[in-house]
Amino acid sequence: MKKIHLVFLWHMHQPFYKELGTQRYQLPWTRMHA
Repeated sequence: MKKIHLVFLWHMHQPFYKELGTQRYQLPWTRMHA
């Protein structure tokens, strides 16, 4: 059986969903999970 290389990457950073011009969040749930 051929070996494969497997990588698990766990990225804990939440994307920046705040609009810079209005300072409002683009999605309603993002401010609750920040």
